[in-house]
Amino acid sequence: MGFSITDFNINPNQDWYVKISQDGSDILVELYLSEADATGGVDMVASGSTNFGTDSEVTLVMEEGSSVQISFFNSDLEYHMKVAGSDSDTTKTFHISPFVDLEEISHNLYQSQDLLTRRAVKEINEHTHTSLFKDLTLATLVDGLEINDILEIDSDFRGKTTNNIVNTITIIGTHNSLTCSLSAVEFLDFIH
Repeated sequence: MGFSITDFNINPNQDWYVKISQDGSDILVELYLSEADATGGVDMVASGSTNFGTDSEVTLVMEEGSSVQISFFNSDLEYHMKVAGSDSDTTKTFHISPFVDLEEISHNLYQSQDLLTRRAVKEINEHTHTSLFKDLTLATLVDGLEINDILEIDSDFRGKTTNNIVNTITIIGTHNSLTCSLSAVEFLDFIH
């Protein structure tokens, strides 16, 4: 599965590079301001360690002479981040972009748990990921395809499979054919 960050609670809210690696029998977490610093292991802002596992809490300690002072983004929580990993995982560097507090989703339209979840996932993706938009024309109709469905696109040319969310669907009919035109978006994680 590999190392991962499951919660992030660092102030100031800015671009951060988090390097996670093994440190003997613990997970070592290092905080940097740039990818180059993380790669080279120089100008570290703070570091900390925790046990292998899931949702392991890490409280970072500032490096002496660091140019940025960190604190808790949410002062009710007493950790800077939660991480997951095992002793067989390889070193990984994550790019954490500034995040936003989104308005509460409380519209009357969203009465079911399924709709709330779909809307929340869409809002989180739109505000925290890079979006790649695609316009596609299908030679046939796909029964049951709806807006917000996940569409898996296989590209033999690129040798890649991507998951996309359907934004719009337009059915085009002539006396000889019936086709489906749609737009979809692929959300890319900010992970190196």
